[in-house]
Amino acid sequence: MTLKLDNIRFSYQTGDEKTFLLNGVSFTAEKGKITALVGSNGAGKTTFFNIISGFEKRFSGSIWYNGQNISHLPSYKIARLNILRMFQNPQMMKDQTLLENIVMVAQDHCEGEDPFVAPLFNKRIKRFEQEKAERAKSLLNMFFEGCPEELDKYLSKLNDSATDLSLGEQRIMDFIGLLMNIPNPEESEALLLLDEPTSGINIANIEIMKRVLRNLTKHNNVSVLMISHDMGFVRDLADTCVYLDHITGTTHLTASPDEVLSNESVRKNYLGYGEIVDHK
Repeated sequence: MTLKLDNIRFSYQTGDEKTFLLNGVSFTAEKGKITALVGSNGAGKTTFFNIISGFEKRFSGSIWYNGQNISHLPSYKIARLNILRMFQNPQMMKDQTLLENIVMVAQDHCEGEDPFVAPLFNKRIKRFEQEKAERAKSLLNMFFEGCPEELDKYLSKLNDSATDLSLGEQRIMDFIGLLMNIPNPEESEALLLLDEPTSGINIANIEIMKRVLRNLTKHNNVSVLMISHDMGFVRDLADTCVYLDHITGTTHLTASPDEVLSNESVRKNYLGYGEIVDHK
């Protein structure tokens, strides 16, 4: 077991009326598997990710990760458990270069990063920064393996401003930044929380992302929980699909992607809204 959600409830107040956005959400995202969370806009999927990653505290229920209750832990402590999140909107710092954006998200656990002792460790800090830059380039090589033209395009932009990238390019760089924090698979495991990972990305690079995620779950002790409206991506990649019903605020069905997406209630209440992307 990797991640277990038990009876998660989240509500908001409108005047005297209390409305439950999440009303008893329970499911398990299994270790080494890819789990897709699907549902209509406004169903509470991103709020659910905020709860898991420690950014939203106003909820009841419990969250367990590898047997540890992480409910209400601060977000930085959750991140240090290697629960790594890719947000729905790109997190690029506009005044930084592309390379600086990638390496700055790498977590540091050395005393040389402490501002009070940093002057004593200048050489060490420079070495760490160089190692992170080399790791970023190595991850780009891994991501664009077999696509030399795409790789050269991104390598040539590493010292450019992040504002020069398209939305899709920023999404890919966010993903590369996330991979900077994946630990050695022999020492620890990681859980990736991906919020609309294919948004703005062209079809060719979506296929690359599929390959990378499959390899990570197979070889790198990585599990994935993702939110996606891209049903082609979900069908091709997910081991399990969880449908979050916007009407009841709870998980209506947990099964294989084909079973969920062929369910009569899901087809009527979700697929009928015309907001689904399918690249097949």
